[in-house]
Amino acid sequence: MAQCGSKRPFVSVCMVVHDGERHVSRAIESVVNQQFSDVQLVLAVMDSRDQSRSICERAMERDIRVDMIESAEERVEAALDEALEAARGSYILFMEQDDWLAPGSLDAIARDVRAHDLELAVLSLSMDTPSPRDGVRSHVLRLEPRYTEDRDEFRDLVPGMLEGGIMGSVRGKVFSADRISELGLRFTLAQDQAVFLIRYIEDVVRAGAVSGALYHAAVRLEAVPGSLDAYMLCEHEYAAYRELAQKWSREHNEHFMRAIHARHLHRLIGCIKDAYGIAGLSGIERNERVRDILEAPTTRDTVSALRKTGSGNHRDFGFMYTPIAQKSVSACYLGMCLDAFVKLPKLPFMHPATRVAL
Repeated sequence: MAQCGSKRPFVSVCMVVHDGERHVSRAIESVVNQQFSDVQLVLAVMDSRDQSRSICERAMERDIRVDMIESAEERVEAALDEALEAARGSYILFMEQDDWLAPGSLDAIARDVRAHDLELAVLSLSMDTPSPRDGVRSHVLRLEPRYTEDRDEFRDLVPGMLEGGIMGSVRGKVFSADRISELGLRFTLAQDQAVFLIRYIEDVVRAGAVSGALYHAAVRLEAVPGSLDAYMLCEHEYAAYRELAQKWSREHNEHFMRAIHARHLHRLIGCIKDAYGIAGLSGIERNERVRDILEAPTTRDTVSALRKTGSGNHRDFGFMYTPIAQKSVSACYLGMCLDAFVKLPKLPFMHPATRVAL
């Protein structure tokens, strides 16, 4: 059901839609209602149990710039690849169905990308967390407006982007479509959005933070069912970052490696918590799964590296670092419960620091 146009738009916004009727209209309107009109919106609609398909169809009927693909894929990565195949823009911006663009963002993107011939543009991110008291509580992650002109200059910025939670996914970033094509990048091959991003930035020279563009990213509080794949993806990303450090001759750079290990530990904590949410596992099986994570060589490597740099007791790791360092399965479960307790919204006097992995 994708429409074809002869003119290549400046940017294609690619979005996968799945059971998204609550928020997808806002996401769509935030794109098509921008004053900047040189845009294509590609909606890859997966099989949904709600009215997502109808909402996207109506959007396509109202605006010729909207293309819709009925995806038969069961994995988001495969649907993203379908959206990418249908994209005709010179640049690609990936969005999620719960997110939205602030007014004027596309104008700002076009201005900076054209002015600096950017290969990668990063938008400021407003992390929007539902709050029973305030409706939505927002925390904006901004990068200082800066435009790199050589590889080393860009590579020096990556550790800070990792530490700031900006390198975990592709949302809120603008990519060159030609560069994606030249590299043969696909989400199904990368398996993980972070790895897609790692492969893309390997030889990037010109990158920068877009001044005046704001991407609202929804922070989901509801529990996500655990997956046996989560730990495999965590290790896949960790290996990709270690490989990148070697290619960039930064495997002995303390700042760079500390950022990689901190990112790895955050994902390991998520995997341990996931293990307790996997349906159909007995208590013994869950404990064995957590023990396997705790005793893995990569986990021990990360714990050791963070300890050497004095980062092991950082508050961002909550109650989980010490149990992981001690390889204690029971203490991990207790740490998980304590982390959940201090984040309860009914305790307004507590404001725990939260690192959001994008």
